[in-house]
Formats: sequence, structure tokens, C-alpha cells
Amino acid sequence: PMGSPTLVSAVAGGMFVVSKEGFMRFASLLVFVLFWPCAWADDWRYSESENPMDGAVSLMAMSPPAFPSDPLPYPYSDLSAGLVVHCLGGSTTVMLIFPRTRFPLLGTLSGGGIEADVRFKWDDLIEARLVREVGNDGDSLWLPNDDGVADLILQSGSLMVELPMYRHGNVYFNFSLSGAAEQVEKVVNGCF
Repeated sequence: PMGSPTLVSAVAGGMFVVSKEGFMRFASLLVFVLFWPCAWADDWRYSESENPMDGAVSLMAMSPPAFPSDPLPYPYSDLSAGLVVHCLGGSTTVMLIFPRTRFPLLGTLSGGGIEADVRFKWDDLIEARLVREVGNDGDSLWLPNDDGVADLILQSGSLMVELPMYRHGNVYFNFSLSGAAEQVEKVVNGCF
């Protein structure tokens, strides 16, 4: 978009321009995929990395994997999700990431991809929030209006997310918030 900061990257001798959001998505997914195979029970993980080019520091808190409450058929039988709280450049972002299989979100096509109102259940509080596909591959969903989400993670004991899935109806993920407070606070307090 006009006025959006961009980064220029060189790949195989060519050049391409990546938006700040695209770079954030790539960095998030890279760290997430590198740490996802680690076997952890109910532990949230914290990571901190520095971009060697410009020194920008990225902070991230990641949930343990969450799986659909009801099994899905192939090719979604190995579907899992992660809740990520990410800080880059003084801005905190909350995302749902699907590292193994893309999630075909059922929603409305907009200029930035597919959007849908998704229900979140924080303990007994149920609310709808807009989520937006990042890119066109369905491997992550961004909460563009994530005001207060980090606080809800810190204050809640449980989180259930109801995602509308193309051709499969609503899919429910239960995220563990055990141990989330310590890791998310590191991201929130370090984000400036």
C-alpha cells in the first residue's frame, strides 16, 4: 500500500520488494516453524531475535500447539494452530499460525485477502473479532484490531477460538494459556 514501509530483498541475484507486514509475517513464520517441532507440553515459548541488516529487534511469545476439538478428514487431519504475540518496530501484533496445513478460512474477500468475524471465548467472555488472512496461502490469520488481546491472554485461564472453515463449518481450537503471562509480558514490556 501507498506510504507503507518496504524492505528490498535480494534472492538468487534478483530483487523484490517486501512490505513491512510481509517481512513480519515471514520472520514470524520462520521463528515459529523453527521452534514448532520442539516437544513442549503446556509451555509457552519466548524468543528474541535481531535483524542483522538494520538491528530491528523482534520479540515473540508462542503458544504450544492447539488441535481441532473434532478430528478433520484428510488433507486437514494434521491441522494444528499456534497463538503468537509478536513485537517488531514498537508494534505488537497477535496472529494465529497454521504451520503444517493451510487453513481455508470461510469469509469475505477484501482487498487484503479473506476476512471473517471469528468468535473468541476467554474464560466465560465471548467476543467476535475480525481476522484477516496474511498473504494468499492461509498459513496465518492476523487480528488487525488486536487492542486488548494481550491483556486478555494475561488475564484469562483459557481460550477457545471458533474459526469458520470452508466446506467444514466451524472448527474449534482450545489454546493453553498456562504459562502465557510470563512470556507475553516479556513481549509487551519489551515492545517500544
